[in-house]
Amino acid sequence: MQRIFALLFVLQLVASVAFAKAEIAGAPQPNDRAPFADVRPPHSLEPHGPPPPLPENPPPAPPQLTPPVPVPFQREQVRRFIIAFLQASSAPDVEAELKFFAEHVDYFGQRQISREEIRRDLARYDARWPERHFSLGGEIQIQTQPDGRARVIFPLRYELRNGARHSSGELLRTLVLQRKLPNELEIVAVISERAGP
Repeated sequence: MQRIFALLFVLQLVASVAFAKAEIAGAPQPNDRAPFADVRPPHSLEPHGPPPPLPENPPPAPPQLTPPVPVPFQREQVRRFIIAFLQASSAPDVEAELKFFAEHVDYFGQRQISREEIRRDLARYDARWPERHFSLGGEIQIQTQPDGRARVIFPLRYELRNGARHSSGELLRTLVLQRKLPNELEIVAVISERAGP
């Protein structure tokens, strides 16, 4: 009878050990991973800066203004201007001649001479030659320049007197004109030698 109890005890012990091994084998192991598991942090948590701002619409470009077309120099208008200038240069009144000049003039090789300096020079010239006569000696040539001005070349006849002193002749005079107003010209350069010694 004692042997039977001992055998039953041994069988029960073996069964318990086998059952315990089966439970251990079915339990999840520490190294097991769930399918499709991702241990990386979600994309939204990655260290990226803020998204770039959307480009703004640039302001519309200002309308392109067409530059005014320069008014061409009419030969007859230029000719009348030259004749009137020569008549004023022959008169004893300095102011009559001065009004043909711009505020600043390239004057007989000197750049940007003021009207006041031109006034003093004309007064000295008139004192040296109190009797003067200037006239147009032939056709004028008009050369339009890129800056819209006109270079005018013409033969100048002159006759100068101061008592017994006398000087006369003809020379080629060059003036540069610009428009002061649409119908008004002015001298901005005198390029040539001066009449008389």
